[in-house]
Amino acid sequence: MEYAALSDLLFIPRVKPEETLDRELELYSPNVRSVAGLLHDGSHRKLTASGPDDIDSLRWVQDEHAIQALQDGEVEVRISHVLLDSFNIQNSLRDGETPTFGREAVGFITRLNCENQSLEIGQRVLTIVPNAFKTHICQRDSLVRPVPTVLPSDFAVSIASTFATAWHALHNAGQFVKGDYVLIDAAAQNFGQAVIQLVQMFEGRPLVSVSSEGEKKMLMDKYNIPEDGILGMPGSFTARDLAAQTDGRGVDIIIGSSSGVALRHLSTCLAEGGRFVDICRHAMATDLDPTFFKRNASFSSVNLDTLAQDRVFNLVDTVFQLEQLIGVAEHHTTKTYSVADIGKALSAAQSDEKNCSIIVSFDEGAIVPLMPALPPKLTLSSDSSYILSGGLGALGLSIADSLITHGARHIVFLSRSGASSLRQKAALKDFNERGCTIETIQCDVTDAVQVELAAQSCKMSGWKVKGIIQCAMVLQDSIFENMTYERWCATVNPKVKGTWNLHSLFPLDLDFFIVLSSMSGVIGNAGQANYCAGNTYEDSLAHYRRNIGLAGTSLDVGLVTDASHFDKGSTFNSTSEEYLKKYKHWNSAQVTNGELQIVLAAVMRGTSYPNGKPFVPQLLVGITDDIQRGDEPGWSQDRKFDHRVSQIVVNAHPNSDEVSTGQKMRSARTANEAALAVEEALKTNIAVAITAQPNDIDVGKPLFTFGIDSLKAIEVRNWIFAELQADISVFDVLSQTPISDLAFIIVERSSLISDEVKRAADSAVVSDGWA
Repeated sequence: MEYAALSDLLFIPRVKPEETLDRELELYSPNVRSVAGLLHDGSHRKLTASGPDDIDSLRWVQDEHAIQALQDGEVEVRISHVLLDSFNIQNSLRDGETPTFGREAVGFITRLNCENQSLEIGQRVLTIVPNAFKTHICQRDSLVRPVPTVLPSDFAVSIASTFATAWHALHNAGQFVKGDYVLIDAAAQNFGQAVIQLVQMFEGRPLVSVSSEGEKKMLMDKYNIPEDGILGMPGSFTARDLAAQTDGRGVDIIIGSSSGVALRHLSTCLAEGGRFVDICRHAMATDLDPTFFKRNASFSSVNLDTLAQDRVFNLVDTVFQLEQLIGVAEHHTTKTYSVADIGKALSAAQSDEKNCSIIVSFDEGAIVPLMPALPPKLTLSSDSSYILSGGLGALGLSIADSLITHGARHIVFLSRSGASSLRQKAALKDFNERGCTIETIQCDVTDAVQVELAAQSCKMSGWKVKGIIQCAMVLQDSIFENMTYERWCATVNPKVKGTWNLHSLFPLDLDFFIVLSSMSGVIGNAGQANYCAGNTYEDSLAHYRRNIGLAGTSLDVGLVTDASHFDKGSTFNSTSEEYLKKYKHWNSAQVTNGELQIVLAAVMRGTSYPNGKPFVPQLLVGITDDIQRGDEPGWSQDRKFDHRVSQIVVNAHPNSDEVSTGQKMRSARTANEAALAVEEALKTNIAVAITAQPNDIDVGKPLFTFGIDSLKAIEVRNWIFAELQADISVFDVLSQTPISDLAFIIVERSSLISDEVKRAADSAVVSDGWA
């Protein structure tokens, strides 16, 4: 039994969860789940897809780029409306990263860092970007345009690119002049209607192709196009038919969206010197009529996605300046969806209905799937120096890499032998190339004289040391009875003398002083009495530093399963899987290098997220909250781990002769009989979790009195759902409801129970006041 005495009080050790750090690790895991929340909660977010071809995987994540300071000539726009681009929906969903199915956006300027006199805070503007599904967009001031006050936002965002493309196709590529005959392919679609309006606006003569009677009637009603000016799909009319419609001259301009055979047919209808403008992005010149170019005709393709941005915005300027633009609104059909219904908007944009612009509105009250915000990014001082003692080993180089990633530009390694291996030299070269100055001081940290010289060297060089990480370790494993004094000292001294020397001889005003201890000092490890002793000393020194007001944290690191000491030919000469099969006691105390780096960054940051409280001086890194207590003796039986033991142990004492709880529930003839079976199952599992006997569990008490917290409640609820087939909430588990009454609630909701017994259980629940 372990205990500590202080001021006439006895203390017993218990490993308690550091819930904020557990949550931080969860936030960085690939399995973190989204939560429903307000999109406009003050954060800067962007839409991402967690998997390809999966609309349901869309969620909003923190946009770190958007919160950075604006560069010269930049503005920030808070987005209010985005136009869906149906052409890019499938392509962007396949990416599995950031969707690009929205390019045009309207919003309001929230920040300015430019001298553009036409822009001001609060002004409504339009911009075009590769991915507009963000709450805020940072853009060059030359790539935003004030929206005319007479245009509603949904109309402005829907016509910008459509009419800019139509203008470019008609006037620039098509070289339109007054009186030209213009054949518009698939004219009922949004783009086709935009071309019709521009042709009529500038006194041209539109001819249109449609695919249905409904489209024909719509165009006749909207644009007063005569019936003989409306054609079927390509192939249903001939050049001779068009000659009759055009006083024998043929069509001057064709705006086409066809390919293959349909394209060849269309190209035969072009007049001498005519212009064919393709907007479908799939047309091939080889599909044109063989006589096409002999008629002095031209073929061009229009795609605003590949046009220089400045030219695109010049086209937008032209469109916004059209005097007749207000009249266009009468014919332009839009449908607006809330950003909360983006799935419905995407489905609508992919439907066969192409004559309606689909707009997504970022309305204020929209509830969307949000990825929880990440903690503030650690930013280390580029002007300070950071000491890594023993940092050229398996984990030290990974830590150095993380320091550089977080802004460190001067790292000092203290090492007995310096960088001797090819791996070490390659790593240091990489660090230098990334802009970090690397110093390697040959120093045995167990020697106070050498450490003092290293500290003086730092001071004389003008290096401002702001952080120390102690990684030094030596393994000399042996059964304690056979361990020599030399072996003992070889392992203990780097941990004891080395850590004390760093503490006492380097500056005290550090941002962090972190020692990489080991979980073995807490759980024990056969043949490592010396190593365990050194680790517990480091833990105590961290507590001591914190008690005297200095920075100090000891990380008791579990088995790092992806560290280089599991590489072939390295320290353990086996894979982590092989090692864990042999040394099963590490199964509940393992961690990955990535998880360790997250913990290190949090400790260097100094406070937990989001409550901003300092971390405790000793952290166990990698111990699971699902420790299984079997019949074999070992560290898991130690009472200090009671709060990390699995609170629900299914079939804790399996016996083939025993009848399962589910079978008892199915065969129950009364509600009391079924509830008793549930009650016994709950008592058995709780007893195993707290190393007690089932008869010791008072069913008159609620579950939370036996250590079921908010995290464990989820596990309890899942077990009840899976084993007892009853759907209860986490709130039921955490409520004041005694176990005896909770058993009736489970019976009433279980699919294992007959309706007759359920009704009896329901009556029992209601009579006790727990309905």
